[in-house]
Amino acid sequence: MVAPEKEYLVATHYYFSAESIEDRAILAVSNINAASPIAGKNEPIGAKKSGMHVRQATPTRQTFQNMKVKLVMNQDNAIQKWYRDCNKQHTSTGNTWKENRKLCWIAGFTQDGTEVVRYELVNTYPVSYVGPMFGAASGEMAVETVDLQFEEMNTIGRELGDL
Repeated sequence: MVAPEKEYLVATHYYFSAESIEDRAILAVSNINAASPIAGKNEPIGAKKSGMHVRQATPTRQTFQNMKVKLVMNQDNAIQKWYRDCNKQHTSTGNTWKENRKLCWIAGFTQDGTEVVRYELVNTYPVSYVGPMFGAASGEMAVETVDLQFEEMNTIGRELGDL
């Protein structure tokens, strides 16, 4: 059996970081996705002289769903503070999310500490925050969950020479 050219990402450690937020260990991430909806829903846009319908499937602007990130909590409150900064309601100036957007990264590392993949999320801001659950008898890690919205996603990997 021949070994694959590219390694599988097994037993990889993932970390979240953003401008002014240090690396935070990730417990889970869901909804890393992008979609390019089709304009016109592939319905007829006209007919030829022969009577055949003409259809056009045109991609529209790329969209992203909110990404849910579960982070192992540490002693700083940077994630909660970022959420508060983005969601302040000022009666005279409105919401402050736009000026508090950040460039964020989710990076994956092998067991020996080599970075193998990185997702770059442009103009990211938190849209919801859930703090940890507490219990006197619990031996669980404290986890905070944040839903992030972003405007652009780039995947950077070693094969591209970017890492």
